[in-house]
Amino acid sequence: GPVEALSLRMVGFSDALDWRPLLFLEPVIAEKTCVLCGTVGRRAVRLFCEHVVCSDCHAECVEQGGVCPLDRKPFCEDDLVRLDYSAGYLGKRRVACWNAPSGCNFVGPVSGLLEHFQQCTFHTVSCPQCHSPVLRSNVVRHCREGCSLRLAADTAAVNCLNLDRNSIEQAQNELREALGKISEDLVLLQSGLNLCREDIRATHTSCRRLLEDQASKLDDLAATCIDSFTKELRLLQVVSADVQYGVFSSRTSEKTLLKQLQAHDIQLFQKFAEDVKTAVMTVGNSNRDHLTEALQAPGGQPISAAERVSQSLVCFCVPQRYHWYAKHWTVMKTTASEGLTASLEGPTWNAFGYSVGLRLELDNDDNFNCYFRIHPGSSDSELEWPFRKSFVFGIVHPEDKSKGISLKVDADLDRENPCFQRPGEGTERALGCVVAPLCSADELEDGGFVCSNMVLMFLQVMP
Repeated sequence: GPVEALSLRMVGFSDALDWRPLLFLEPVIAEKTCVLCGTVGRRAVRLFCEHVVCSDCHAECVEQGGVCPLDRKPFCEDDLVRLDYSAGYLGKRRVACWNAPSGCNFVGPVSGLLEHFQQCTFHTVSCPQCHSPVLRSNVVRHCREGCSLRLAADTAAVNCLNLDRNSIEQAQNELREALGKISEDLVLLQSGLNLCREDIRATHTSCRRLLEDQASKLDDLAATCIDSFTKELRLLQVVSADVQYGVFSSRTSEKTLLKQLQAHDIQLFQKFAEDVKTAVMTVGNSNRDHLTEALQAPGGQPISAAERVSQSLVCFCVPQRYHWYAKHWTVMKTTASEGLTASLEGPTWNAFGYSVGLRLELDNDDNFNCYFRIHPGSSDSELEWPFRKSFVFGIVHPEDKSKGISLKVDADLDRENPCFQRPGEGTERALGCVVAPLCSADELEDGGFVCSNMVLMFLQVMP
């Protein structure tokens, strides 16, 4: 088969051939080539690592420490093998013509290459029209026959222009189609916005009517409450007159005592009636203001006004419910296991003006106790004492609310209990009201009430 040519440069042989790439056809010449600069010199050295370097590269390696730059292995002069080649040896090595890529088949010794090259008929030149390489002997025919490469280039340019035109037309059609779709979407969007606007207007009208109806009902409720309390006050006055008549028909000492009691009771009833009347009128006026503001406001605000009215009414008729995540269950259980009582104080909540809260205890008998507590508050002087409302407290199951544990207490049935009396500032307070242990620690854990080292407690106070 054909032998692959090896392009190498010789140094130190001939002024005409030095530093010119020669196409050597003998593989043995590669073994005599410097692995660093790629030249074939008359003197070379084989290092201890088997790498061959020319004399110039060898001298440079010695100056830089005597180390092969390829594998970093050191060498000394005793390990070197010196390779010397004569001019006659290299002159006999077979090479190909420099015009071999153009079709020249010459193969001969290095010494005969220059003579052949002067007479070689495969020299190439550049076409003045298409600038492609052409044999010098064929350049006249190439130019006369129309320079086929240039014609091919012109044809390719025309085809390219046609392709560009087709691409532009296709892109134009796609853009026109996309714009049409966008236009249809805009029409649909506008229709949807119009429908939404009509729905909003209808909702606004409905809300106005609803708020007007609620305002009328609030006025009727306020009037009814005021009328009822006025009738009750008149009834009390009648009773007072009857009592007064009875007193005057009794002994003088009893008359004085009963008269004082009567005056005191009537004063209390009058004060209570006036307080209730004022509260009802205040709530009614406040809600009427909210409704008036909503009816005069732009769309969207009637709903928020209705919510404010609802919140004002809720505080009078809806039970107040509070939740507390009691943390550090593990610490409480550890303390109880050591024979001590572990306790945990909950937050303070405002329930109808009363400051209330819960207190938890886990004793050494594994009982989990919950206390209802009343704390001193800023509104205590305006509240009714003793505390007489019903309340429920207990434990919420984190997954199934039906499994919750709770106790209900009616404070009105136990008015003498110290924990329901008005708390004093800076005085010792009882632990609070507790009916019985809610459960045991084991029941809490086995029942799945303990989650993430916490127990969820709740307190609900009735109005």
